[in-house]
Amino acid sequence: MNSKLIEKAIQDGKKLAEEINSAKSEIQLDKLEGNIEQYANFLDNNFSYSNDSLPEDDRFCELSFYIYIALEEKGDHLEYYNEHPEVTSDGVVDFLDYLESMKWA
Repeated sequence: MNSKLIEKAIQDGKKLAEEINSAKSEIQLDKLEGNIEQYANFLDNNFSYSNDSLPEDDRFCELSFYIYIALEEKGDHLEYYNEHPEVTSDGVVDFLDYLESMKWA
C-alpha cells in the first residue's frame, strides 16, 4: 500500500475527528458532511476491500463507516457533549482507535 496515501488518510482523519469533536451545533456538524463525504470517497477508492463479488460502487473501507458513525453519534448526543466539553465523543474515540489500528490499510 502506498505510504503517502496512508499518511494522508491519517492526517485528514485526525483533522476531521477534531472538527467533529469540537462542533457545538447541528449546523457545524452539517457543514462537515461534505468534507466527510470526500474523505470517505478517498478511503473507499484507495482502501476498499477487493472482492470481485461486489460491484465497484458497493465497495467500501471500514474506516469510512467509522467516520460517519462518529458524526452521527456526536449529533445524537450534542447536548451532553456541550455540557461536558472535557469528554471526547465516543464515536470520535472509536474512529480514532480504528484509524490508529491500521486494520483498514
